[in-house]
Amino acid sequence: RDNPTDDHRSSVKSDSIIQDTTAPSMVLNNTPTYITTAKWSSDVTVTEAGSGISSYAWSILTGGAIATISPTDQLNTTVTPTGDGNLRLRLIATDGAGNLGYLYTSTSPYILLDITPPSAPVITDPATPDDAYPTYTWASGGGGNGTYRYNFDSTSWTEIAGTSYTPSSLTFGSHTFYLQERDPAGNWSSSDSSPFF
Repeated sequence: RDNPTDDHRSSVKSDSIIQDTTAPSMVLNNTPTYITTAKWSSDVTVTEAGSGISSYAWSILTGGAIATISPTDQLNTTVTPTGDGNLRLRLIATDGAGNLGYLYTSTSPYILLDITPPSAPVITDPATPDDAYPTYTWASGGGGNGTYRYNFDSTSWTEIAGTSYTPSSLTFGSHTFYLQERDPAGNWSSSDSSPFF
C-alpha cells in the first residue's frame, strides 16, 4: 500500500489577470481650419489603460465625395482633398479588452476643404501708362478675402493692403505689373497684369 507519508499534492500555477474596463482616449493635436490642395496628416495622441491597442479604424462621416483618407487602420491618417466642402472624420480605437474609444473632428466648425482659388483681380490700367510712377488700381475678381500681392516683371511677390499701388522707383524701360488675390483658405488666384512703357 501507499506510504502515508508520500506527497501526492499537485503543483499550483497562477497567472496575473489585467482587468481593463476603460476605453482608450485620443486627442487630435493639429485640427486644421482649412485643407487646400496640400495634403493634411493627423497628429493623434492615444492613452490606453493597459491591455494595449488592437486596432484603429478611420472613416469619413461627412465629405466622402470630396476627400480620401489613407491609411484607415493606423493611429494617424492623411487627407487628400478632391473638392470643396465640409469634412468630418472619426477614429475608433479598440483595445485588447474590446473597449472602444472614439475621436471625432468637430462639426462647429467643420474642417473646410477648399481647393478652388478665387478669380483673378481686375486691374485698371494707369491713366498715363508712360508715367515714371504710374498708379495702379484694382477690384476683386470674386472669391477672395481682400489680401493681394504684386510683382513687377515676374520677380518675387510682395503682399499689399488696399486696392491701389504707386511704385516709388522703377528702372527705365518697359515693365509689367502682376497682381493676385488670396482667399480665406490661403489659395492664390491667377494673375491679372498691366504693362507700361
